[in-house]
Formats: sequence, structure tokens, C-alpha cells
Amino acid sequence: MARLVQTYLVDDLTQERGDDVQTHSLELNGVSFEIDLSAGSYEDLEAKLGPFMKAGRRTSSGKRKRPRKASTHAQKRVPVATFNDTGADPAEIRRWAKERKIAVPARGRIPRSVREQFIALHDNPV
Repeated sequence: MARLVQTYLVDDLTQERGDDVQTHSLELNGVSFEIDLSAGSYEDLEAKLGPFMKAGRRTSSGKRKRPRKASTHAQKRVPVATFNDTGADPAEIRRWAKERKIAVPARGRIPRSVREQFIALHDNPV
């Protein structure tokens, strides 16, 4: 058995169905809206918003960027030790820590104190 599904757009203002109804996107105060309007309703919208659009500035239509937080001092970047700059394999550090009953996560970042203990021991063997 075949099933036929038809979708009709209805003007959100007049509640009338028509072939000229289209979906339009708007944004105001950072909130995005979609509205289905017939050609006549869209012309009404443009007529009402026209003076505001002419007085305003056009911006890019990409995703809205978060405003940057103002800072009174420069932020320092702290280097993070990785496999490449320590030469230590994370799997090896985990194995070493487990043998010594030092708690480390099975995945993710290994605590700095554990990495430092491992590196100190292996750089200066007793």
C-alpha cells in the first residue's frame, strides 16, 4: 500500500494556506525566529521594518559571536606537558602509577604531580 504525505505551509499571521507561503528568518536581540508568510504578509513586514532596516547597519549572517570579556591584566598561558615535550608515554606513566597505587584517571589528563614524580624518577634513577 502506498502512502502520500503532503505538507502545506500556512501563513502564521493570517492562518491561510497558499502556494506563495515561504519560511523567513529574523533575529532580534540575539534571538532567532522563523515565520511562514505569504507574499502579502511579507510585504507588510518589510514595509513596517523598512525604516529600521534602512537606519541600521548590516552585519554578517554567520553564527553570533560571544562578546569577549574585558580583562584588567594580561592572561598568562601556562604550558601543558604532553607526550611530545616530556618524552613520557601516558600509558607508561599510568602503568607506573598503578604499580605504586597512585590514583590516576584511566583516560584524559594525568595530574601534573604524577607526571612530575614519574619524570623526576626516570631522569634521575636511584
